[in-house]
Amino acid sequence: MNNEGAAPADAVYKILMVEDSPVVRGVIKKHCSPEGIEVVEAGSGASARETLRAMQPDLVVLNMVLPDANGLDLCREIRTEERLKWVPVIILTALGDLRYLREGYDCGADDYIVKPFQPEEFVLRVKSRIRRARAMSYETFHDALTGCHTRGYFVARVEEEIFRSRREGTLFSLLLADLDDFKQVNDTHGHLVGDHVLREFGAVLWASFRQTDVVARYGGEEFAVLMPKTDLAAALAAAERAREAWLAHPLTVPGDGARLRVTFSGGVVEGGRETAGVNEILAAADRALYAAKAAGEDRIVAGGYLLPKAERSP
Repeated sequence: MNNEGAAPADAVYKILMVEDSPVVRGVIKKHCSPEGIEVVEAGSGASARETLRAMQPDLVVLNMVLPDANGLDLCREIRTEERLKWVPVIILTALGDLRYLREGYDCGADDYIVKPFQPEEFVLRVKSRIRRARAMSYETFHDALTGCHTRGYFVARVEEEIFRSRREGTLFSLLLADLDDFKQVNDTHGHLVGDHVLREFGAVLWASFRQTDVVARYGGEEFAVLMPKTDLAAALAAAERAREAWLAHPLTVPGDGARLRVTFSGGVVEGGRETAGVNEILAAADRALYAAKAAGEDRIVAGGYLLPKAERSP
């Protein structure tokens, strides 16, 4: 992979440019950077696959003909991955025949640009596709009640972070948080009040973590937070700040103003290069959460992750 040069300081979008010609990549990068578009470069199919494991692009540009791959096959692969299925794909080629256009759209491409092209037009089409995709994907990747990310999106981002940690040796951490005795809220005050509590909890979590963290509604009254490039100690501190922020949050019953006191318990785990997979680290976080519940609720407990079988003690 070739990704020389710093990203634009005010980058708004990030695209993956899969093109074997350094000249074409250079022209694209030159015109995209001033428009707030960071261009990550890949000169081959193998490089593109490796890069996609460690990033979530806003858009992918694929040259139809690559030294080691067919751009249309790469497009089909992208469309089979859950976390990439809504990412816009633009096919770039010198083949402007109608047959190739049809093949490009049939494999899942969103647009088709024939060389030679005007760089200014390229930038306009890229930005338009990204804006449209973001508008469509918001409903797909966000929980309708709380506005937090969905479980599917969260799991996909954890997978991405595992790949990144294996490549770069970075650490990351997860928090699973569950509202304590939430059923009692629904039974006592009704589901509308329960929904209000869930919305408020999601908002407090969202405000308590960094913009680079992923806050999701994992299911029911359970939420999850992915903290990239964060070790266990820092993650525990962040989770504890969120717990304190939630306790301090003025939670009342809508309409009558009665004060509600709802706590949450959390399990935090650290992941890294040795992390076996998504299921293993989520199971470890779930065990830590269970330990927090068993210890009396309203607390954060740290747990360990599972190593691959070959590295476990007999």
